[in-house]
Amino acid sequence: QSAVLLSTTPASAWLEQRVGVEPGAWYAASAVLRPDDGVATAWLRVAWYASPDASGSQLSTVDSEPVGAAAREEDVDAAAGFVDVASLPLAAVGGAGAGEVTLGPVQAPTSARSARLRLMLRPRTASRAELVVERAEFGAARAPAAPVEERPAGPPLAFESLLNGDFEDPADLAGWSRHGGVAQVATGLGEGRAALLQSASKATKWLEQRVGVTGGAWYALAAWLAPAGDADAAWLRFAWYASDDASGAQIGAADSPRVAGGAPAARVSVEAEAPPAARSARVRVLLRPRDAAPASLAIDDVSLARVVDVELEAAEPAAAPAGAAAARSRATPSRAASPKPELRRPAAELGAAQRLLRITELLPDPVDRPDGDHEWVEVTNLAGWAAPLAGATLRDGRRSIALPDIVLPPGGSVVVAGCCADLGEALVYHPPGGLGIALANAGGRLQLHAADGERLDAVTYGPDGAVAAGDGSSAKSPRSGHSLERVFDTAGVLRDARPAERPTPGRASIAGEVPPAV
Repeated sequence: QSAVLLSTTPASAWLEQRVGVEPGAWYAASAVLRPDDGVATAWLRVAWYASPDASGSQLSTVDSEPVGAAAREEDVDAAAGFVDVASLPLAAVGGAGAGEVTLGPVQAPTSARSARLRLMLRPRTASRAELVVERAEFGAARAPAAPVEERPAGPPLAFESLLNGDFEDPADLAGWSRHGGVAQVATGLGEGRAALLQSASKATKWLEQRVGVTGGAWYALAAWLAPAGDADAAWLRFAWYASDDASGAQIGAADSPRVAGGAPAARVSVEAEAPPAARSARVRVLLRPRDAAPASLAIDDVSLARVVDVELEAAEPAAAPAGAAAARSRATPSRAASPKPELRRPAAELGAAQRLLRITELLPDPVDRPDGDHEWVEVTNLAGWAAPLAGATLRDGRRSIALPDIVLPPGGSVVVAGCCADLGEALVYHPPGGLGIALANAGGRLQLHAADGERLDAVTYGPDGAVAAGDGSSAKSPRSGHSLERVFDTAGVLRDARPAERPTPGRASIAGEVPPAV
């Protein structure tokens, strides 16, 4: 016998069953799915839960390849640069045809105790859509001996960060690849530039980037999204892979909340635990159209951060400096900043504690050579509370550096520096592998982001940059051996930006007293 799932509304529908699972164990699912022409897509989904009865919030999901009409409609507007595959047979488009659909083997998260197996149907319209289901199965599976590669394996993805997440790279969309639609760089949602993904067919489109991850670690993904036109929804997705380069079979996925088409620009985020076997991921920004009418999605400030925790009570106590001394932060050379063991803490909580971190000084053109070994950037906590640095990043548009997992006292500074920079008594962090970001002598742009992806500060310097209080991020490039000093008040407002003939790493100038620690 067969089950028949019938829909007469535009909303997704499904059949589901709850099952118990073993944490970290491997599972597989399969079913015969026969969608009619009213079905846009049909697929299998496993949703994982930490509770024993699949109640509460789901941890993550993993989906099979879809079948149905939309699975055959990559794009249909060749004149707009789209690829027309609507007339190709299903087997030629990738993904399973109507018939048996399989999912797995996939690994349950280490905190999973139960799961829901779902047989999903998404209609094309509000008219009748019918999905016939036969032989649905779910059960334990043998762990794969090795990832099944779609193509020869490429080099490992070493960095747990995104390239060009703010789309400011001069090489448009550098680091990103497109699946369906057309994409370009346009005016940003705020200042600067943003990506614009456009659609003229019913199929879901996305931009994606491949990154390396650590199995069992938690990650936070965030972005500003503004779907428009005939857009139905936009959202973010982690897709996890056991291979080094995000090839082969997907072993899990996690989605952010969705932004409805026509809604104001919104910042969405998702925190998810990488499956224990995961070694890489594809970070996706997705656009789902309502129909074949034009739809678009503006995307800006996409951020990826590893979610870590900080034991504030374990921080080395430091009294808040008083008066003029509030502008100073000193430490002995033995207190070089170094990461501590990682514990999970919500990125939103970390981000809130980091809101008054600022870039207070940088040396882009040191006298000593090579430049990269002697350059440095000073980050200061302007707040009246101790600020954890875990999850915060410095970025230059193409690369990023994770700040050390330490806590800065009120008015305290840390200097992120190349391997050979001589910084006296400053509290210094030397990132493994070098500074990693480009501080070009003639000019450049540097940004500071919180653990939840929010941009806290940015500085742009160049030969024609203005050097004036309150001018935003623009400043004139300092001469060789001089630093660019930026003075903020305790509310985080920039008051002055000036070249300093004598750099003062670790001793930031702050306009006004830092409030006592609270």
